[in-house]
Amino acid sequence: MKELIEKLLQGDITHEELQILREALNKSRNLRNFEGYLQREFDLNLALLDINLESAFSRLKLKTGKRDFKSRRRHLSPYLKYAAALLFFVALGLTLRLFLWQAEANERLVPKNESVLLELHDGRIDTIDVNQSKSMKSQNGILVARQEKDRITYENSDTKELSFNTIRVPYGKRFSVNLSDGTEVFLNSGSSLKYPVSFLDTGQRSVFVKGEAYFDVAPDASRPFIVRTDLTEVKVLGTRFNVSAYEEDDFIDVALVEGAVNLRPLSGAKKNTLTPMNPGQLARFGKLTGEISLVDVNTNLYTMWMQNRLVFRNQTFDDILRKLERHYNVDFENHNEKLGREEFNATFYRVGVDSVLNYFNKAHEIDFKIMNNKVIID
Repeated sequence: MKELIEKLLQGDITHEELQILREALNKSRNLRNFEGYLQREFDLNLALLDINLESAFSRLKLKTGKRDFKSRRRHLSPYLKYAAALLFFVALGLTLRLFLWQAEANERLVPKNESVLLELHDGRIDTIDVNQSKSMKSQNGILVARQEKDRITYENSDTKELSFNTIRVPYGKRFSVNLSDGTEVFLNSGSSLKYPVSFLDTGQRSVFVKGEAYFDVAPDASRPFIVRTDLTEVKVLGTRFNVSAYEEDDFIDVALVEGAVNLRPLSGAKKNTLTPMNPGQLARFGKLTGEISLVDVNTNLYTMWMQNRLVFRNQTFDDILRKLERHYNVDFENHNEKLGREEFNATFYRVGVDSVLNYFNKAHEIDFKIMNNKVIID
């Protein structure tokens, strides 16, 4: 049912699938699930849907010439309103764009398209085409790694000296690196990872990250894995965790999904103090204070970006704009300081930046315009 609802909202549902969904929504339990799914995944509540429902009734009345839809609406239960809205949207050929209005702007926003760059240890820079696959060899012809579209996998080899590559992921894209020890690293938009082409057989396994990355570390008790940022260090043996260390953010966040890690600040009041973490915890290092706070969280909220989901929970509008800039590689300019401090909740899944902007425009009455391929908010 979730799959059919997503197809409906994205406009990809077939006539046969629509019939299946209509029959499913005749059951009250499914209607409740439908309501919860819309609110959880798309942050749509009954109040917002009522606005759309009025529009749907008006459009259908004009289309059919009937005049009694409004009086019928008063007798619909909340769940039936969802079902009625769903069927009216489909009957009118309206899908996600009726939930998220079209922008009324003179210009169309075009996200910038930049390439993933691989800086080799000798200073050479390769441009990565994420639509292609190829083998990467050293200057003497030895296979070093294989690129398969948006992922690079490195071969394990005997080495006596570390040589580091750096992958740089622009805004609007994501990329994965399988390190030579089997560790998987997923890089979010606007991030970079500096790593050895091959780790040594002894000693620590160290990498350097800027931006945001999710690590699935290959266990090796004899070689601890170290993730360094400009201000912190995370030490693990084998675990899964997310690090967010964007330069423009005031915090460095470490969300532990599985295993155990120690967080050590490299500066500030808690310099070199180890903070042990348990699964389901978030450690936040304040760049200005040098302090670390440790809280229990739903770590899924910090890793959904790997599924191409945008999740905002009690986040200020300015913070949301920064994440939208990274995710879509578009520029924002907010002139409304009061709005920038307001907090919002929203979830978006595989929708374009136009849809996100139109959601905030209609759901929260936030006006914007597009000038010179930049979003201006007054």
